[in-house]
Amino acid sequence: MNSSEFTVTNLRATLDLSTAQGVALFAAIGSDQQSIIDFRCSMMSPRFRQLLDCPADATGQSFRQFTPIAEQQALFEQFRDVLTQQQQAYCRATLLQTATQSGQVYELTLIPLSDGVLVTASPAATPMQPVEQVSRLQVLENSFNACLNGITVYEAVLDTNQELIDFRFVAINEAGLTINGLSREQVIGKTLRELYPPTDSFGLYATYRQVYLTHETHQGEHFYPDYGIWRQVVIVRISGGVMVTYQDITLQKQLQTEQQQLIEELITHAPGGALLLEPVMDKQQLVDLRVVRCNETYAQLRRKSAAELSGQLIGQLAPGWQSTPLYAHVRQVLLTGEVYQGSESRAIDGRLRYATFRLVRAGTFLLVTYEDQTQHRQDQQHLDMLAQDLNRLTHNIQEFAFVASHDLQEPLRKIQQLSDLLVSKYGERIGDGRVYLDRMQQAANRLSGSLKALLGYSRLTVHQQKKEPVSITTVINKALIRLETAIHRSGARVEVEPLPTIHGDASQLEQLFEQLIANSIKFVGSGKSPHIRIGCESVAGGQLPAQLQTPAAAADYCCIRVSDEGIGFEQKYAERIFGIFQRLHGQHHYPGTGIGLAICQRVAFNHKGLITASSQPGKGADFRVYLPV
Repeated sequence: MNSSEFTVTNLRATLDLSTAQGVALFAAIGSDQQSIIDFRCSMMSPRFRQLLDCPADATGQSFRQFTPIAEQQALFEQFRDVLTQQQQAYCRATLLQTATQSGQVYELTLIPLSDGVLVTASPAATPMQPVEQVSRLQVLENSFNACLNGITVYEAVLDTNQELIDFRFVAINEAGLTINGLSREQVIGKTLRELYPPTDSFGLYATYRQVYLTHETHQGEHFYPDYGIWRQVVIVRISGGVMVTYQDITLQKQLQTEQQQLIEELITHAPGGALLLEPVMDKQQLVDLRVVRCNETYAQLRRKSAAELSGQLIGQLAPGWQSTPLYAHVRQVLLTGEVYQGSESRAIDGRLRYATFRLVRAGTFLLVTYEDQTQHRQDQQHLDMLAQDLNRLTHNIQEFAFVASHDLQEPLRKIQQLSDLLVSKYGERIGDGRVYLDRMQQAANRLSGSLKALLGYSRLTVHQQKKEPVSITTVINKALIRLETAIHRSGARVEVEPLPTIHGDASQLEQLFEQLIANSIKFVGSGKSPHIRIGCESVAGGQLPAQLQTPAAAADYCCIRVSDEGIGFEQKYAERIFGIFQRLHGQHHYPGTGIGLAICQRVAFNHKGLITASSQPGKGADFRVYLPV
């Protein structure tokens, strides 16, 4: 922000005053004071707008729109002379009321102000009579007294040789008195030497002198150690002295200092790379970024030290970055304050490195934090390769099981056929050898059943399941129909509660529940009839078994229970019973393939679910199947 903009900002509250005089600020249009072509209204007080009956959008208009054509050139020259000569002037001029375009004579005071002219206007008491000039003090008091910023006007004190030797207080507004903790009587008419002896100890005296002698406006932040305060100060040359506008920015500076300390801590102790960048602007456009501070972690990524990077432009470190999408993201963050997260890959010393980064606006600076993801990326790639190898190995094992079980069926059928022929043609002649032949047939039949079960299991692992709505009630009913003979022979009683519909593969789910019901029918005490209960309940996330409490878990699950009153088993075998060919009882007591529960577990896994078992010897078993809804 240049000095003119800052002065205008500080005067904005002033122009809202409701005084007898209207106040307006007209900014010069032109490349410099020698080539001024126009003056446009940049602000006006409500009173000025009322006097000229201006609409709300009158700001931005040329002064000529408020002046009759006959007086425009003369008034333009007055404005220009006041600004170029930095001399206050008084005049009487006709201004037009916007609504009626009727002329009214006003007494005007023109005060040079940086690159514009401050105009105070009041209706002339008697048109065309000599105007009694309003003193500069009255103008400033009327215009600035209610300004929220402190304003002090000093008159230059000259010696007999017209050399500047001091400044005298001639005006100060109420805000200035409050900020300085003084009364008007204590300052008005006093010189700096009288109020702050010796004068040279007053920190800004040299600056006042420089502005007065060079006519160059000063703008800056100044610390007053005696009071422990900071002020934003603007000093402009006015006729015969200087005008100082100031505001207390101590709190802002404290917050700024705390923010800088926080940023420093963040940069120093950031787990990854961190750097603070200063925008480099040209004609209000971002052209580059300059490194203000960075930590050693980031410096190592650049193969330099933090000291070497300090002060360097990003355009030097990464030529052409302004033509990449990153430039637009940086502009957006600096403009809106939104946080941006992104990633990049870069070849350093012939090695491709990966990093994630965040862009955060910190005051007028840009804070960038980096995290090197190269090792993580390499680890992930290694894990992906291991997963691919595991998938290939699993696929090969599945293919082997499928082919082996399928190919072994043919010679097994030959064994069964030939043993049947031996029994039918030569059974009476074999004699005692018939016992061995019967055992051979039983073994062949068991092997055939095991191979068929193994083939079914391998198909579950190789083939993808269908995804469609499946009624668990329908699945259970089909399983009961296939087990109808076993149910009738054992006298089993099966109770089925209402069951839900889920998405899954109906044929696989039928295998699962057929195996569980068949187990409950099989594993029953001698002389007892099986009693099987099948029910369901909804399960919340916190009630799921630990194996299912993962980020990939579904939102809702149903738990289908298959409970019986059979022989049960010891709980320590609850995991073992789901292994392939794992048996807790001898074949002669409870025949079977030993694959049934492994099939149940595989079906549950295929549906991203889980099956568990709990039991006690002699008290039955309780199987729970968790399936996502």
